[in-house]
Amino acid sequence: LAAQAGVDSHSDKIAPKGAVNQGPYNMNTWKRGHTFDPPPGGSPIWNPVKVKMMAGGKITGVTVPSGSTPQVYCEAANQGGTDYIWTDAQHNEGTWNEIYNMWSACPHAKAVPGVRIPNDKEYDEQHAMDGGALVLIVPTVRSVEEARTAVKWAYFPPMGGRSSGGSRAEFWGLVPGGYHNTINDNLVLVLMIETLDGLRD
Repeated sequence: LAAQAGVDSHSDKIAPKGAVNQGPYNMNTWKRGHTFDPPPGGSPIWNPVKVKMMAGGKITGVTVPSGSTPQVYCEAANQGGTDYIWTDAQHNEGTWNEIYNMWSACPHAKAVPGVRIPNDKEYDEQHAMDGGALVLIVPTVRSVEEARTAVKWAYFPPMGGRSSGGSRAEFWGLVPGGYHNTINDNLVLVLMIETLDGLRD
């Protein structure tokens, strides 16, 4: 929608030809396009953790500190009987880059990447999801509002408000139906209620 320097494109008033929304921009009537719609007939479930849960199976996770080496992570992820790795980013000092290096070292291990982040903030949830987490654990949820915030940043619209950008999660791009179009139905989001405030709310 760019215009020549010094020229107003009027893109807030005149939509491009074929756009879902026509006329002046109005956030109250805005409709999202269909780029990331689920495939016709619904999203295929390809996350093995969710497949097992839906079948009533027992899920097993192994904890790996966020500052571990790729070798330690891959050894844990490839041992038998483990469904997902609980990468602990809440109580450890590892960086997101270290976590990405662990996950990408063996992206097709027996156990899928999961992470417990420090809170329900957009920064950590988006980093976790962009890194390829298939299990997202949000701790110390104390209210319905915090739970809703956790959901908001974990899912793409229309379910949530996750931003779509360059993503290391693209190693899931070959999954049935495509990553962006199916991750909302394949993510396992765990909200940990650990306080009396959380129980009351």
